[in-house]
Amino acid sequence: MNERGPLSCLHLNKLLQSSLNPGPLAKGLPFREGDKVLQRKNEMVKVADDPEIMEMVVNGDLGIVLVS
Repeated sequence: MNERGPLSCLHLNKLLQSSLNPGPLAKGLPFREGDKVLQRKNEMVKVADDPEIMEMVVNGDLGIVLVS
């Protein structure tokens, strides 16, 4: 299987997203409000409340997309 075929993870994720969470896409993102997400690599990110503070987000962290 490749990344672009009808049974690829990318294609299956889009099909599941549209049936399980049919709302509109978030502004400029491939996500919808309420989508569940999984962090796939470790990285330092800025904290939304204080951009001077960095926080480690690690592989395997789970979250839910919130749109403001």
